[in-house]
Amino acid sequence: MQAVDGRLSIGDCAALITARDLGMTLLTGDQRLRKRAEETGVTGHGVLWILDQVEAAGLLTGPELAGVLRTILLEGARLPATECAMRLSRWEPPQ
Repeated sequence: MQAVDGRLSIGDCAALITARDLGMTLLTGDQRLRKRAEETGVTGHGVLWILDQVEAAGLLTGPELAGVLRTILLEGARLPATECAMRLSRWEPPQ
């Protein structure tokens, strides 16, 4: 797998192979790894998908989800700005 894409780490390859072999979903924030997963038939999702699932299940309120996302961003996560802005506008109460 590394021969195909040398930018994937041994850990990335191990996670992908494990997800593939066990028929599991791969959770990753790495777009390159998620793309490789999809190419090999493994479903891959990231942190925004997880937050969407929490929202759909009604486990946190909109403001709580906005706070979680803001914390994740403050910790240095590199997430798509447009996607984050869309969720924040949906989850935060109007000012």
